[in-house]
Amino acid sequence: MEKINIENIEKLIINDCLELQNEHLKMMDIETAELIKKKHRGQLMVKLNPDEILFFEWLKENDFAVWNDLWEDTLSDNYIISIDFLPYLIKYKNGFPICDLLNNDNYYFVPIHLKGAEIEMLSDTLQIRLKNKESLTPAQLLLIEISLHPIDIWHFAFRHKLPIETVKIAVHQLVEDGSIVHFTDAEHLANFIDV
Repeated sequence: MEKINIENIEKLIINDCLELQNEHLKMMDIETAELIKKKHRGQLMVKLNPDEILFFEWLKENDFAVWNDLWEDTLSDNYIISIDFLPYLIKYKNGFPICDLLNNDNYYFVPIHLKGAEIEMLSDTLQIRLKNKESLTPAQLLLIEISLHPIDIWHFAFRHKLPIETVKIAVHQLVEDGSIVHFTDAEHLANFIDV
């Protein structure tokens, strides 16, 4: 498959919607995503790729309240999002960020939410354990992911095949330990979203 660029993107546009397959996201770099966003802002939407749709179908079954908070007022079966999120999907490869829930607590974290000078050293130690295939607790694994890139607990739980409640307990442990800051309100999280 050829690399996706600003010139060949037109063939992926159907009814003012950019329809990307999983492979398309792998074949696009962040600079191209930014150019597409700039050129098509206000004119084009993006349909989530099949892997991300699979995630949201899992979310619908495992945490309907959160799924409903995100998709209630939309054509939910279509999973259409703003073109503004395209670079985010490419840059972090963590899917569409769940970070602006209004009726549920948000569980979205970025590296700056880590607390304490020892966090970097702890994260390095945990990454070595992970590389050596040593077992990690959900809290330790979540700490590593937060240190590397923005993540919400639902994508984290789905990727690692963990119950959502287990991950919420891990967040609570990390907050209690003073390892992370947890902003549950979408208004507070808006300052940490890079869109």
